[in-house]
Amino acid sequence: MGRIPARIAAILLAIVIVLLGVMGAFILCCVALYAAMAGLMAPPFAALASAAIVLAGAMLVALLVVAIGWRSRRRSGQDSLYTAGNAIGTLMADRVAEFAEENPRASLVMSLLAGFMAGTRR
Repeated sequence: MGRIPARIAAILLAIVIVLLGVMGAFILCCVALYAAMAGLMAPPFAALASAAIVLAGAMLVALLVVAIGWRSRRRSGQDSLYTAGNAIGTLMADRVAEFAEENPRASLVMSLLAGFMAGTRR
């Protein structure tokens, strides 16, 4: 149980290192694209053309990700989106019910406070 935070930290560190590598590779690819375009046209126009190509590629990747996400959500149905929430809600409901049976006065006060807080948010 004590190793879980260390594992999470190691995974996050690995993700950051990989993302830094990907960003470095992306920057080098952009510089190479600019260098190739600078040989064909004036440097300011080469910079604009390189930026347009990079933005078009980024938009294409974003559209693909959205399309894949929309397709998988449509195929799997709405029930799978709430499976984890339902499991957590069921677990918490059981614990709250046990607490309410053991401490009726405290649960009454807490339910009144929860109702008051829910009413003030509207």
